[in-house]
Amino acid sequence: MKNKFYLLIILFSTLLWACAQKPVYTCGNSYLANRPKIESKVLKLERIGIADTNVVFISGKILGKDSTSAGATIDTLIYAKVYLVDKVRAKTIAKATDLNGEFDFTVPSGLYDFQVQHIAYNTLIIRDMHLGTGDIVKLEAVLGQSGTSVDSTEYKLPNKWSLEAIK
Repeated sequence: MKNKFYLLIILFSTLLWACAQKPVYTCGNSYLANRPKIESKVLKLERIGIADTNVVFISGKILGKDSTSAGATIDTLIYAKVYLVDKVRAKTIAKATDLNGEFDFTVPSGLYDFQVQHIAYNTLIIRDMHLGTGDIVKLEAVLGQSGTSVDSTEYKLPNKWSLEAIK
């Protein structure tokens, strides 16, 4: 019985020693420390029409850009959180992107802040989106990978906004 106990202690000590020899980045999230920050950006933001209705239709696609040792890759972001914050009514409407990275909203007209978030990516914020009655809006964006801290890219739109206004 004593021999089994000593054998168990030796085995346990060997396992602990082997774990202690591993580099720090294999435990926890310190692998993010050497990731370069990639800025998020809006690819397309346009009013594509006006409908005969009293609500606003917003749809779009969210992509993610990662950097690896092999180079940068762009892919759809599944389950990215998309928020519309109604600044007048003080309400937040949220959805998640689907398997194709697409989302859609039907909201009342008003003044909104648009926000997209996903783990390990920069947050994209578009402030002061004036959405009029019947507007049909298309938005496409790329979220860049975040570096060591929580980062965000922010745009503030003028009254008569277009993609050129935020570049």
